[in-house]
Amino acid sequence: MMKAIFICLFSLLSFASFAQCGLDIETETKDSDRGKNNGKLTVKWQNAVYPVTFKLYDLRSRNYVFQDEKTIKSKSQANNISFEQLKPSEYLIQVITTDCKSTIGGLEGLEVKEIEK
Repeated sequence: MMKAIFICLFSLLSFASFAQCGLDIETETKDSDRGKNNGKLTVKWQNAVYPVTFKLYDLRSRNYVFQDEKTIKSKSQANNISFEQLKPSEYLIQVITTDCKSTIGGLEGLEVKEIEK
């Protein structure tokens, strides 16, 4: 129930400006090896208004714990970021620019699975 409320709150805060964002976003997930926290989420984008901030939240942690934040200040820096050393879990990424906010991950989150090695 709390997960749904958390995601709905993020979505409502982001919805009004999402259509105006114009961000083209892709995500890639690398699963974590059993017993290791070596998962990875990569976000690639185009058409951003800089600076762009990405905030990562762990949806399986109690109270949806903030994990990490990365800010790209200009187009010359990069058009992709990675969150690394992630444990198996479901994650939500909040994207913030000067003129919009949106979320990546939907209701289920972006899943980093645990795999046998």
